[in-house]
Amino acid sequence: MARIDNLELVKLLFNNARMSYVDLARHFNVSETAVRKKIKALEQNKTILRYMAEYDPRKLGFMSSAILGIDTEPNQYVRVGARLREKDEILHLFLTSGSNMLMSLCFFRDLGHLNDFVEELEAMPGVTGVCVTHVADKLK
Repeated sequence: MARIDNLELVKLLFNNARMSYVDLARHFNVSETAVRKKIKALEQNKTILRYMAEYDPRKLGFMSSAILGIDTEPNQYVRVGARLREKDEILHLFLTSGSNMLMSLCFFRDLGHLNDFVEELEAMPGVTGVCVTHVADKLK
């Protein structure tokens, strides 16, 4: 009997979250009902957290993107992280164990907007430093 591999299913949905149940069923050689049940189970056990649309930020007026490494006072990273989650410029925000406490992927209208945002972050209580890496292009 055919089986639906969880990782393969999630990869397919990651590449195309709008893939139909019929197409998924055909891919796994199972019934559409089996696919529906599997996806519902993955949603209920929080394996699949949400579905997102990937977009081209330039077509929405964001001509510059950057990865920001943000350092905080050790006892302030939770509070700073909570404030950063509210910022529209930040698409993804991560707590890390690397050279920066927080890492974020951000989109900006232009370099002036990026510079203003970095200045705002540097002035934020609890922030001790911001390291900017401009993103030239997305490869994957």
